[in-house]
Amino acid sequence: MYGVTTRRPSSSQETRLPHGECRFILLHPEISGQRCSCQGFWLNKAVLGSSCECGHQACYHEPTQPQEALNRDQYDVLLSRVAHLEKQLSRTGASREEGTTSEGGDIKVVEEQLDREKSDREDDVRRVYRTFQGIYEQLSMSQKATFHRMLEQDDKIEGMVDKVTECSEELQTIRERFAQVDEVSMALEDRLDEMSEALERAESTIPHTKRRDPSPPRREAVNEGNRAV
Repeated sequence: MYGVTTRRPSSSQETRLPHGECRFILLHPEISGQRCSCQGFWLNKAVLGSSCECGHQACYHEPTQPQEALNRDQYDVLLSRVAHLEKQLSRTGASREEGTTSEGGDIKVVEEQLDREKSDREDDVRRVYRTFQGIYEQLSMSQKATFHRMLEQDDKIEGMVDKVTECSEELQTIRERFAQVDEVSMALEDRLDEMSEALERAESTIPHTKRRDPSPPRREAVNEGNRAV
């Protein structure tokens, strides 16, 4: 086991040590809050470290000594100065009271001016309020008019949309009819092709013969009658 070695403070360090009274609170169960009775730090050279003769460390002591109490002469000088200051205060208070009594009329005039300014400000505030009220009414009317216009535009747009839907439906029906006509025309073409093929087949089966004229031409018959006459 190694022993703990502590250095003794040097002369330069002793000058940095505190010199005031001890503020350590004694840990007596019967007395609470009792501080150490040491009135100044005194280095205990018999013990290593920076402990006081009271047994407490330097950190519990005040850094400086408390100021000495005033003597009788200093106390008398202080009392005379306080009395002189009280006289000066009494004089200044009396002068202020005299000034207020003499300047009472001026104060009334100032109060009247303040009242006038207050009334003028109130009038200005009322005017501003009226102007803002008129602006607000105009804004509300314009908002209502714009709202009605928007409603009218919405109605017009809805009518145009309805017309467009109707036109699209009519176009769809026309397309359907064109499709039906195309189907019918294609069916007729197929039937015509079938009929033409059937006719060609029938003509190919019938034999080719010369046909006789059943009656002579009319001009020859007329000429023969004239000759007989």
